[in-house]
Amino acid sequence: MGGSNNGTFTVDATFNNLLTLRSFGNVGTAVEMPGTQLLVNPGALLTGATGSANPVAPVFQQSGFSPSSGTNYRFVTTPKADWATTQRAYGTVSLTASTVTINSFDLTGKALMPEVDSYTCDSTNSVLTVTTAKGSVFVATSLQGLFQAAAGNGAAVSFKQRAT
Repeated sequence: MGGSNNGTFTVDATFNNLLTLRSFGNVGTAVEMPGTQLLVNPGALLTGATGSANPVAPVFQQSGFSPSSGTNYRFVTTPKADWATTQRAYGTVSLTASTVTINSFDLTGKALMPEVDSYTCDSTNSVLTVTTAKGSVFVATSLQGLFQAAAGNGAAVSFKQRAT
């Protein structure tokens, strides 16, 4: 468990939603999605060429929320270093009563085996607890439709799917 660490954010001169994080002599980066979340990287900015050993942490606050039955999400996996292209890359999540159904695809678009698990919601903290065969996964949710889950081969970041 980490402790508190105070710092400052400075807006980038070129990109309003790109921020520089300074804390006790360390410099990191962050991207703000106004009214939704802040993605924080405590080290150098990630690029396709350099990558980063630093974690990217999503930060958002949305207390008192529980997604309703029938809510659908689309997600993209933000993988760990040992992730393979044949593993879950993107897909959909559907909530019905106390069941979550995950339909996912690998990077080539090949459908993977659907996953159906049970879940409960702590609406005070806006956290779903999904019970899988491997244990519990905790999923933070928000009114704006975002969810963030850390499990398996990396984290999943998602947005609520609009009705068509």
